[in-house]
Formats: sequence, structure tokens, C-alpha cells
Amino acid sequence: AEVLDAGGQLVEGQTHRRIREEQTTPEGAPFAEWSPEYAATRKSGQKKLFAEGDLDDSIQNFLDPAGGQVEIGTNLVYAATHQFGRGGIPARPFLGLSGENLREIEELVTEILGEKLEGRP
Repeated sequence: AEVLDAGGQLVEGQTHRRIREEQTTPEGAPFAEWSPEYAATRKSGQKKLFAEGDLDDSIQNFLDPAGGQVEIGTNLVYAATHQFGRGGIPARPFLGLSGENLREIEELVTEILGEKLEGRP
């Protein structure tokens, strides 16, 4: 449960970073550009998937220690449109794991397990 909890928090943070700063898919591709018409409605400096911050604020991790899993996601209905694309809106996947994300998870798990093997709480 400790590894799942820490891992869930880490991946949630990685997802926030992807939306707030990196502006890339888990594969590292930049988020698809806005259409010229839509871009004209955006404020200067506004980022893709981060207009008011509602999507970013909704990202959470859900720990199910009994089931041995953790999930990262959002309850916003429109998030699926951004993740998968729909009706002329291109996909801008924000959920998923990059190679760097996987390395960070490996390091976290190795650290936690190493502490447990050494008898540290």
C-alpha cells in the first residue's frame, strides 16, 4: 500500500507537470495546436489544456490497496475529448506514462523497498 500510495502521488504530480509546464503527450510530442479560429479566442500566454486550470485541478490519484492498484484520472466529462479527440478536436493526451515517468517510478519503488530491507520505517 505504501508503494502504491507514493506511486500514485508521483504519477499525479507528473500529470500536473505535463499539463502546467511540459505541454506534451506522454510520448513527448507537443500538444496539438489550436485551430486558428480557436486560437483567436485565447488570451495571450494561455496554455493548451490550461485555460482556468479546472482540468489540472481535477487530476487525482485513487488508491485501492485491497485491489492492489492505483489509478490517476479526472471526473470531468470533457477530459475524454482532450485525451482521445472528438468532433474535429484533436487528441491531446495528458494521461499516461513517459519513459522519464517510468524511470522516476522505478527510482521511487527501489528507494522504498531499499528502506524496508534496511529496516527503516
